[in-house]
Amino acid sequence: MNYDRQLLFGILAWVVGFVSRDALLTAARSWSTRHDGCLVDLLVAGGTLTAEQRALVEKLVEQQLSRHQGDAAQILARLPAANAVRGELEPLVAHRQHSTLAGREATLAATEVAPAAAEQPAAVAAAAELRFRLLRPHAHGGLGEVYVAHDAELKREVALKRIRDTRLDTPENRARFILEAEVTGGLEHPGIVPVYSLGTSDDGRPFYAMRFIRGESLKEAIQQYHRANSAGRDEGERLLELRKLLARFIDVCNAIEYAHSRGVLHRDLKPANIMLGAYGETLVVDWGLAKPIGTAEQPVAIGSVATDEFASQSTARADELGASRPAWTTGTAPTQMGAAIGTPAYMSPEQAAGSLDRIGVPSDVYSLGATLYCLLTGQAPFEDESLARVLERARRGDLRPPRTLRPEIPAALEAICLKAMALEPADRYASPRALAEELERWLADEPVAAHRAEWHERLARWARRHRRGVEAAAAALVLVSAISVVAALLVHSAKQQAEHERDATRVALEAETAAKRQAHAALAAEREARLEARRALDNYVSMVTEEETLEGDHVQALRKRLLGDALAYYEKLLDEDDGDGRVRHDLASAILRVGRIHHTSGSREEALSAFRQALAAFEELVEKHPDRLEYQRDLALCHRSLAELKAQADDLSGAADDFGRSLAVWQRIVNDHSPTADRGELADAWYDLGQAQAGLERWQAAQDSFQRSIAILHQLVELEPTSVIWPSALGRANRASEAAIAALGHEPESAPTATQP
Repeated sequence: MNYDRQLLFGILAWVVGFVSRDALLTAARSWSTRHDGCLVDLLVAGGTLTAEQRALVEKLVEQQLSRHQGDAAQILARLPAANAVRGELEPLVAHRQHSTLAGREATLAATEVAPAAAEQPAAVAAAAELRFRLLRPHAHGGLGEVYVAHDAELKREVALKRIRDTRLDTPENRARFILEAEVTGGLEHPGIVPVYSLGTSDDGRPFYAMRFIRGESLKEAIQQYHRANSAGRDEGERLLELRKLLARFIDVCNAIEYAHSRGVLHRDLKPANIMLGAYGETLVVDWGLAKPIGTAEQPVAIGSVATDEFASQSTARADELGASRPAWTTGTAPTQMGAAIGTPAYMSPEQAAGSLDRIGVPSDVYSLGATLYCLLTGQAPFEDESLARVLERARRGDLRPPRTLRPEIPAALEAICLKAMALEPADRYASPRALAEELERWLADEPVAAHRAEWHERLARWARRHRRGVEAAAAALVLVSAISVVAALLVHSAKQQAEHERDATRVALEAETAAKRQAHAALAAEREARLEARRALDNYVSMVTEEETLEGDHVQALRKRLLGDALAYYEKLLDEDDGDGRVRHDLASAILRVGRIHHTSGSREEALSAFRQALAAFEELVEKHPDRLEYQRDLALCHRSLAELKAQADDLSGAADDFGRSLAVWQRIVNDHSPTADRGELADAWYDLGQAQAGLERWQAAQDSFQRSIAILHQLVELEPTSVIWPSALGRANRASEAAIAALGHEPESAPTATQP
C-alpha cells in the first residue's frame, strides 16, 4: 500500500469513527520513524482497529479508488472532513517517504526505456532524491503529478514532478516522462521553465525538479478577463487588459519559436499549459508530448518498446534558423499512426486525423491560433460532449468565427486568429514568430497582412496617427464658435444701448446710427451663415440617402443614425424659420427619407411612423402655403410611400385609400397648372390605384383606373413623340387593362378607349 493510500485509509478510518484522532496521530508518528510495516498494521497491532473494521475500511478505500481512477491524492483533496487532520498527517507521511530513501541507491528508468538516464550514476540519482522533501500536492495531469517540495541543498521551494501510479506500469509512459524532463531541461529560454534535477525514487519512479511558478495559468487569466467583461467592465480597461494578455501570448510565440529553432515541437499547446508569473514571467510547461522536428513516427502497436531516437543531424528548421540541435539522445516510445496526439479542443486537423507524418511547425502554429481563439472568445475552439465529435470538427475545420461569439472582437484580430487556424498547413503563418509579428503590428496600430481594413478603420487609424492635427482643428472650430457667440452678444448689447440713447445728443445719434449699421451688417452675415448651414445640411442628407457605398444592409443602421442626427439639426433650425416653411419642408423631407430607409431595411413599424409624421408636416405646409407646388408634390409622394408600405403588408384596402389620396393631389396640381411631368405622375397614380383595386378583385374599378392612365399616356406620347418613357408606361398600363378585362370575362378591344381625366 503506497503512502497516499495509507494516508487515505487512516483518514477514512477516523471519519467513520473506528479510530480516534489521537490514536491515528500516535500510530502515524510511530510509523514515520520505522523503515518497515505500514500504518494500517500499526493501527491493528495496537488494538485500535479490529480485523473486521480493517476489512470494512479497505473495502471503502477500494470503492473510492475505483471511482477516481485509482488516484488517492485526488480523493484526499476532495474530502472536506479530512482537513481537520490532514495538516498534521501529511508532514509525517512526507518524513516517512524521505527517511525510507536514506542509504539507498537509485537509478533512473530501466535501460530499455531510458538508456541515457540509466547511465547516470546511482549515487547521483539517490542524492537528487534525498535533496528534495515533498511538502504538499500541487497539481496533476494525464501522465504526471506535481508536488511542492523543499530543496534541502539551496533552501527553496521547487516543483517536483513524478510519474503517476496509474501510468507507471508501461515503458512508453516512463520514456515519455524522461523525455519531457530532458526536453524541458535542454531548452534554455526565459519562456520555458528551468529544470534543476532529474532522478528516480527507490521504487524506480522517475521524477524531476523544476522552478516552482507562483502565479496562475493563462486559462485562469482568460476566465477572469471574460468574467470581468461580462460584469460590465469599462471599455478602456477592457482594451488595456486585452493588450496585456496579447503581450503574454506574444511571449509564448517567441518561446515556441525558440523551441522550433532547437528542433523541438510541443504538440500540446493550450492555455492550461502556459503559466503567468506574478512579475511578468510567461512560461510554457508540460512538454510531455514533445517531438523532434523531422523525425517520422513509426506505425507500431501500442505497448511496443521500439523507439525513435532524436536525429543526430540538424533538421531543415534548425538549419534555417542557424541553431544547433539539442545534445540529448534519449529515446522515446513512438506514437501509433492514426492516433490523435494532444488536447482535442486545441489540436490541429492533421493531429486530429492521426496523420503524424504531417505534424510539424504549422501544427504548433495552429495550436497557438487555437489558444488565441480562447483568449479572444473565452472558450475553446471546439466544445462538444462527445470526444469523437470534437475530433471530427477539428479534422473538418468546422469552426465558428470568433466575432460570431464576441462581436466586440476587432476584425483584424479575428483574421489573424483564423489564418493561424487555417485548415491547410500551407495557409497558416510560416512560424510562431510570424504570428507574433502580426500581433505586434496590430498592437502598434499598423495594418496587418491577414485583414484588409474597411474605409472607416483606415480613417480612424489616420485620425489616431494625426491626433495633434485633428485636435488643433477641433480647437480652432471651438474658438471660432466662441468668437461668434461673443460677437453676437456684443451686437445685441450695442443695439440695446443705441435704443436707450435715441433722445441723446446729435453725436450720440450719429453713434447710434453707426452702431445700427454695424448690427445690420452682422445680422446679414449671420443670416447668410445660417442659409449656408442649411445648404450644407441638405447636401449631407442627400449624400446619406443617395451615396452608393451606404446601400448595403450592413450599413442601414449607420444610415439611420446619420439621418437621425440631421433631423435633430433641422429641429433646431425650426426656430430660425422665416415664415415660408422652407426649414419645416426640409425636415419633413428628411423624415420621409428616414421612412424609406426603414422601409428598405424591413422595419415596417418604424417606416409607418416616419411616413405618418412626414404626412402631417406636408399637410400643414400645403394648408399654410397652397401656392407652393413643391409642397403639394411632396404631399402626393408621401401618400404614395404610405400606400406602397401598406400594399407590401397586404393591407390592400388601406393602400387603395392612400393611392386615391395621392391621385387627388396630382389631379389638383394638373388642373391648376398642367405641367407635362405632373401629368405623367397623374397617370402613374391612376395605374397604382388600379393595381390596388385589382388586388382587391374590384375588376371594374381597376379597369376604369387603367383606362384613365392610358388616356393620359396617349396624350403624353403625342406631346413628346421622341420620349421613350411614355410608350413604356403605356405598354404597362395596356397589359394591366387587358388582365382586368380578362378577369371581368370580356375580350380586350383592339384599341384602348378611355375618357379624359
